[in-house]
Amino acid sequence: MRNVLLATVCAVPLMLLGTGPASAIDLNVGVGVGVDPYPYDDDDYDSDYDRRRGRLKCWEAKQLVRDRGYYAVVTLDCGGRIYRFRAKRKGKVYILAVNPRTYAVWRD
Repeated sequence: MRNVLLATVCAVPLMLLGTGPASAIDLNVGVGVGVDPYPYDDDDYDSDYDRRRGRLKCWEAKQLVRDRGYYAVVTLDCGGRIYRFRAKRKGKVYILAVNPRTYAVWRD
């Protein structure tokens, strides 16, 4: 009798706890073959963080550079605080910088 009572006392709290929700694992795997001639892809920098904070996306900054009369614009870096591009204007090559928060464009 004593063993049954002891087992019941131990089993009741365990039954009340129940089982917790199973955690699901979200796994995203991408496989590709090929060589990209440009080290940065504009889609790599389009994130929810940038949209939430009001920053320009990389492709938008690239368009700002084009809007200022430059052509053959190539992305050099869009990973930091300042985005950098190489572009031509009147036959000369320039390195340009864009601040994604203030939309300022200048020659670097």
